[in-house]
Amino acid sequence: MFDTLRNVMPNIFKSLISAPVIGLVGLGTAIVLALPSPAGTLSETILFAKPSSTNRYAIFRMRPDGNEMRPVADIPASCREPNLCAANNCVAFSALIGKNWHIFTVNLNTNELKQITEGHSDSRHPVWYPDGSKIFYETDTWGQSELAVIDLNTQNAQRLTFNQCINRYPALSPDGRKLAYTSWINGFANIFELTLDPQQLNDSGSWNRTWAVNTIVTNRKCLTKGHRPCTRPSWSGDSQQIAFECLDYKNTFIDTNSENAQMRHNMQKKCLRAKDPAWSPNGRHILYRFDHKKEHVLKLYDVDEGTVSDFPRQFSEAACDLIWQRCPLPWSIDEAI
Repeated sequence: MFDTLRNVMPNIFKSLISAPVIGLVGLGTAIVLALPSPAGTLSETILFAKPSSTNRYAIFRMRPDGNEMRPVADIPASCREPNLCAANNCVAFSALIGKNWHIFTVNLNTNELKQITEGHSDSRHPVWYPDGSKIFYETDTWGQSELAVIDLNTQNAQRLTFNQCINRYPALSPDGRKLAYTSWINGFANIFELTLDPQQLNDSGSWNRTWAVNTIVTNRKCLTKGHRPCTRPSWSGDSQQIAFECLDYKNTFIDTNSENAQMRHNMQKKCLRAKDPAWSPNGRHILYRFDHKKEHVLKLYDVDEGTVSDFPRQFSEAACDLIWQRCPLPWSIDEAI
């Protein structure tokens, strides 16, 4: 089955780049906004998953103003949880193949598709290391959901957590130094932060269980410490703050680990029924999905002004797995949806 998918997927990608999606209107020509960045000339893009014309979840991307939406990974399988690496212009995502979720990557320049994980375990929520050499992800390879990292050059996968609890939703800081994630301990879901060892990351062959356990014990820090479930962390562009989804009395809202109490109070009050927070690279906005009954609206929270507005583009289906990232220029010159 995997061989068949590998053969047909590149052709599917090529046809999808220029094919319209049923139910969506508007065609445009790619217009690029150049933004200065220490890494070079970069633009910004928002990636997300939503039901496609085939009713499977597919990956899309669009400009921060909602324009030039185009498919990224509409393959014959449900695709979720995209993450873009600016260093290689590749999107990592998870796809449901048969009964299991596996991680794939697609190069936005060449449409080359690669399958990263396989087998009878679920592997989800891929997150790129900034230089594109590794992918962090969650997997149930060892029984329950644990965090792992795979070196794409050696295909060597290493387990990162050994704390005998469920660990999900990894989120790597833009500077690559800290890994945030949700850990379920004693029935409560809290956001944890793990400081990574750059030397160990650059020498994955020397990893072992003892080092990983010691790293978790000495470098792991609980950021929320509450009885309200906190999930889906999203880093600010300066790698200093984390926004996350929180549940309180059946109502979700966006919170942050900021030391600014007024900012936190205002965010909790204004960002209600909110899911899938995605912090903009410049730190000025947080994009999220407002869910109420059958209503799904994308909204923007202005961090400086403390105000909420509707995102310029809306969808009839719920967009999920939102992520707002920098991407290399230029965008491919193909027709947008």
